[in-house]
Amino acid sequence: MKKTFSIMILLLIVLSVNYFKDTIIESVDDSPQKVERFFDKEEIYETAHEKYGVYSMGVDQKDKLLLVSLNVSNYVYKEDVEKYFEQQLFIHGLKEYSIEVYLYENGNR
Repeated sequence: MKKTFSIMILLLIVLSVNYFKDTIIESVDDSPQKVERFFDKEEIYETAHEKYGVYSMGVDQKDKLLLVSLNVSNYVYKEDVEKYFEQQLFIHGLKEYSIEVYLYENGNR
C-alpha cells in the first residue's frame, strides 16, 4: 500500500511538472535573457518610433531601467510612451523594470 501511494505521488509530480513546464521555465528565466528577447522584437521599437517619434531606447540592467529618448517636437507624448513601454515590459515579464523617458538634445540626456 505504501509503495502504491509513493508511486502515485511520484506520477502526479512528473505529470504536474510536464504540464506546467513552460510556466516553471519562464518563472526561473533570468532577466538578462528576457531583456535580450525584448530587444530582439524589432516591432516594439518600430511601433514606438512610428506612433510617438521615439528616437532611441536602451536598458540599464543593473538598475533595471529602460531608457527611452524623444526629440523636442515629440516630447508631448512622454506619458503615452511611458504607458506603451509599461505594457510591453509587463507582456514580456519585465515588470521589475522602471522607465525613464528623457528629452534627446544633441546626444545629451
